[in-house]
Amino acid sequence: MTKIAIIDLRDSRRERLAESATGRATVHPVRVGSVLSETTSRPDLVLLHVGRDQEAAGDSIHRLLERFHDSLTLCYSGGFPVEAATSNKSPSVAVFPAFVEMDDVGVDFVRTVNKVLDLFPQRASLEDGWFRSAVKGFDAILEAKLDVLSSILQREEPAASRKRLLRKHYPSAFGTDGNLLVHNESFIESVGQIRRVLFHE
Repeated sequence: MTKIAIIDLRDSRRERLAESATGRATVHPVRVGSVLSETTSRPDLVLLHVGRDQEAAGDSIHRLLERFHDSLTLCYSGGFPVEAATSNKSPSVAVFPAFVEMDDVGVDFVRTVNKVLDLFPQRASLEDGWFRSAVKGFDAILEAKLDVLSSILQREEPAASRKRLLRKHYPSAFGTDGNLLVHNESFIESVGQIRRVLFHE
């Protein structure tokens, strides 16, 4: 079974990630990478939080990336990833292109981890760069737009993480309270308005 190490100082996010991989891999979640013994068997995949607060907690992202150079390392953060991660050119290191929130890991990140796990057994026959392509080969903005539209069609409230991402790129679609500007009286007009603003239809 594939071995995964999760290094993340945020308990809730680390626990959610561990739960999402349970049954598909042997998971070893830790708060900081320094507690992992040098004798610990090499993980196949490392999910590494690369925000500044991870380094403030005692981890050197640069050293961790060097230490796990024989593993695939999927880097992520809830804000801005440190330069040691973003500037790393190794084909076995990839930075997830969207935020991974502390209290809402998000379906996109879980889907990406699962995609990597699906491809891992075939890695010997895959082209160089397959890992980076798997991690970066999705459009976070488009996924958020489709998810918001789907929620509206089902008359459900869109996920807060989706709205937060879209507010940065489509501020005119939101009110000052952070909620989508929709016509509560007309479901059809609400859908049409969202399609016009987000999809330019």
